This record gives sequence, C-alpha cells and structure tokens, in this order.
Amino acid sequence: MSSGPNIVRDGLVFHYDLSDGKSFAGEPTTNYIYHQNPRIDGTYTSYMPESAQGTIAVNHPQAIRVYNIDNGDISYYLNGGVTDWTNARHAYWIYDSDLKKPVVQSYDTVGSWQAKYMDAGMGAWSSLGMTAGSQYTISWLQWTNNLNKRAHVGFYSRDNGGGFNFWDGLSSVPVNTKTHTWERLSQTFTVSSSRNLNDNFGNVYFYTHVFDTGYIRIADVQLELKDHATKFSPTLTRSSTQGLFDRTRNVTSINASTVSYNSNGKIIFDGTDDYIDLPAANWNVLTTHTLEGVFKSNGAPGSGYHVLFQKEGGYSGGAVYGLRCNPNGGQFYTMICYDNDAASQNTLGSSTTLQDGQWYHVVSTFDSSYNWKLYINGTLENSTTLSRVPYQNSSAITIGQGDGRKMNGELDIMRIYNYALSEQEVLKNFRAIRGKYGL
Repeated sequence: MSSGPNIVRDGLVFHYDLSDGKSFAGEPTTNYIYHQNPRIDGTYTSYMPESAQGTIAVNHPQAIRVYNIDNGDISYYLNGGVTDWTNARHAYWIYDSDLKKPVVQSYDTVGSWQAKYMDAGMGAWSSLGMTAGSQYTISWLQWTNNLNKRAHVGFYSRDNGGGFNFWDGLSSVPVNTKTHTWERLSQTFTVSSSRNLNDNFGNVYFYTHVFDTGYIRIADVQLELKDHATKFSPTLTRSSTQGLFDRTRNVTSINASTVSYNSNGKIIFDGTDDYIDLPAANWNVLTTHTLEGVFKSNGAPGSGYHVLFQKEGGYSGGAVYGLRCNPNGGQFYTMICYDNDAASQNTLGSSTTLQDGQWYHVVSTFDSSYNWKLYINGTLENSTTLSRVPYQNSSAITIGQGDGRKMNGELDIMRIYNYALSEQEVLKNFRAIRGKYGL
C-alpha cells in the first residue's frame, strides 16, 4: 500500500524527480566561490569584528561567527575604508531560521555603504580557458522586506593597465518577486576586452545599500564559467555522477554526462544523442511492474518516435518493457515482450495524442493475473490481458533512448515499481504532480 503524504512509495525500485533536490543536485559545474559560503554547524557563537569600536555592536545585532567547509573563518566583512567606519553599518552574518543556516544580512535606512565582498581566489582566468567575450554567471539566494531593494552585483578585477574596476559591468536587474521570501537570482556577464585575464586578482561584490532602504539577505553564492546558472553547489565541483540520484538507492551511480542541459541547468534530451544508461541489475527483473513517467515533448526526435525509457532485450530492435510515444499528434504506448525476440513484442496504445510543449503523466501496469493497463493523466485509456509474464533478464534500462531511437523532450519524473499500482494509486500519484505541471 501507500505511504507518505504525496506518492505511493511501497514497491518503488527506481525513482528520480528533477524537481526534488534530494534526487537532482544539478548540472555538473564548478563553483569558484564555494569557499565563501558557510559551513553548517549545530550552534554559532556571537561575533562581530571590532565590536568595541564606535557603535558597531549596536548596529549589528545577532551577528555570529562563521566558518566555511574548509574550516576557514569567513566572518569578517567590515570595510575600514568607509568614512566613519566604526559608526557605519556593514554586511554581517546572522542565523536565518527559514534556511536554518548562516546568511549575510545588511539593513539600511540611510543609504550608507554596505557590501558582501568575497575573494574569488581563482587564479588567472586565461588558465581556465576564458577569453574576451566568454561568459560567466553569478547566482545567489536573496531575501528582502522591500521589493525596490536589490543587490548590485559584479566581479571586481584589474585591467591591462593595472586599474581596478567592474570591467564586465555591475548588474541591478535580478529582483525578488515577493517580500520575506528566499528566491534564487542570477546574472550572466560577458568578459570585457579591458580585463587582464592573466592577473590573479578578483573579488565578487554584492552592494546591498543601493536602490532603496530596508533589509536584504544573501546566501548560497555561486560563480560559474557558464552562460547560465545551475543549482547551487556547496563544494568546488559537482561531477557528472553527482547530479542525479535514484531515491530508492538501487542504482548507486547515475552517469549524466550523456545528456544536455537547458538554460536553467535542467536535464533535457535533445533527440539526437542524449540518453542515460542504468546498469544491468537484478532490481529490474520484474514479473509484475508499474512504469511511470512525467514527459513533455520539445519536438520530433531525429529518429522516429520518442523513447521515454525501456529495458533492453537481448536481441536487436526490441525491448523487454518500456514507454514510448510517436511525435506530435501521435499516441503514447507501452511494450512488453514474452520472449527474447522481436516477434513476441506486444504493444498497448493510448487514445490521447501527444502535443508538443504539454506535460503528460504516463503509467503502465502489469499484474500477476497478466492484466496490462495504460493510464494517461490519471485516466485508464486502454487495457488487455496477456497470456503469460514478460521475458526476464537483468539487462540495462536506458532513459531517453532505445533501438537507436531517441527522445526529444523532458522526462521530469521516472518511477518503476515491482508491482502493479491500483487505479486509486495511479490517481494518487497523478494528483501529487498535476498542480506543478498544469494538468
């Protein structure tokens, strides 16, 4: 039976969900500013540098001491170059009860200088393959009590003459859409020809005193040498095997190096050469099963129909089981093979026709009485009774590819169960996702 508030969990043998941070950590990346984010500790001590000076202690309530994951102290944000700095307000660390970790806060009523600044420590950008015209992206979490208030963000570096400035510009465009709500923002910059890319100096700045008064908080800062932002990485690198995880842990390592990512850093399948192989294993040798996917087509694939996923057969041109659909205007269908040959393949089709750009919840079930059913968006669309169980082997399951055919689209959720979900359980899973996908 089912457990948990949203989906059926009993009998799950494979499960990923790209909207779930526990399942999808994000596109492989390098976060060059990872070391300027806080280590998560159980408790934090009160601390404000130079607190005995002027009104610093009064101006920075709830300040705490913070270390990064490399055990470095990153608590110090005071700028002694500001006029009357001992009586000014500075950006400082506090504990945020929503995120349950330290964040940088600045609160400003007079427009005085405040900033979160971070030494990148990247070395020469030329050594990282960057040239004039290359792009990079800074992203961060932001909270404010005033929608007119925002951070002024940029990378501070030297030019070819040794001058210091934000040669690639300062951004003021990303803004919160709600007050008192953490939102992830990002800005992509283009490397200026004025930059000295052979120079090691460079800092990321968040000027937090501009545009209006009020409170602003910054967390989870990321600097990537990409033209788009990916999910936040608290470590320096996130490899191709650290991005996508099977929630059931039957598959311990998923290599996502063979897929594409869109401008939001989300996994997509481009219809030409994208796929993910799950290794051959005993968890997918199933006499009864449920196959489930949440799919959107981004256009016709380069070779025939979309293959959402399939368990490979031991012969050429067939599958033990799987889910597929024809391009725009075609039908979804599911396959089962009796034996290790293409002649034994059975198909069960839907009455729903696929439309590009729309999400669909697709489920196929096969029970111990050989009853085979296909559901689209929570509704039973076709069923039949077979004469025996499918062919059994431990071969690989491939996502986004099968028999040389690809998928052009997005498979946000994939689940496999070791028994046939009931109609009520299929509907439960559909209701858990319908609001998110507009179904």
